[in-house]
Amino acid sequence: LAEVVQAAQKAFPDLAGNDKIFLLKLDIEGLEPAVLRSLGQGPPVKFVSFEYAGNVWKDRLSPVLQDLYAAGYFCFLITSEQLFPVSGPFWSNIYELPMWSNFFCGQEGDSDLESLVQLHVGAIGLWPRMAHSYLPELAEDDTQRSFLEAQHRCTDLGAACAGITCEASAASSK
Repeated sequence: LAEVVQAAQKAFPDLAGNDKIFLLKLDIEGLEPAVLRSLGQGPPVKFVSFEYAGNVWKDRLSPVLQDLYAAGYFCFLITSEQLFPVSGPFWSNIYELPMWSNFFCGQEGDSDLESLVQLHVGAIGLWPRMAHSYLPELAEDDTQRSFLEAQHRCTDLGAACAGITCEASAASSK
């Protein structure tokens, strides 16, 4: 992360002395794991977005996401229609199957992260607000669940789930 910050400050001198990063977007051809694992060693990063390429990364996705979760980040798989929670109890090996995908992470408990997730699913704006759309209270539970189990948990929680995991197609849960 230090090298990324130095390169950004060199390219954009007005950034020098800035002690916070609002959004760190990574697409660095397989070097993402090294930068992601160094997030706690530099300036605070509010949000991070990165590309996973199974054919390029030397690391598996699961340990990288586990490290981010341990560092206090909650991550989502980005799709055109919804954000799928993939941190902690929501992890499933199915997320490593696509050759290419994008992820978005934010600090667990950050109200801006919850707002962003709600915006993505249309829960706020002209639509009514749906609280806890990524089940933050469940993220504290260390129980590992399969994707199908997370869907069932979401169904059990009803409106509190806000459709993040419940709306997945049957094909994606196999």
